[in-house]
Amino acid sequence: MGCFGFEHLYYAGLLGKATKHLVQTIQVDYPNEAKKDDFTVDFNYSTNKEDHIQLCTFILNGEAASVNYTY
Repeated sequence: MGCFGFEHLYYAGLLGKATKHLVQTIQVDYPNEAKKDDFTVDFNYSTNKEDHIQLCTFILNGEAASVNYTY
């Protein structure tokens, strides 16, 4: 899909009602040879009154980001 590990953001809103088991955390561990810092991305989901995912917020590379779903 080309979402670089964030496919769950697509599936959370694709059909309106998200899967029961959305990703809560992504842990990226690089090998020592890569000389990159490991990092973690934590996700928070908000639902509307119909129990559809409405908003996903997360922090990536120290910056806050969000995905807003409309139906």
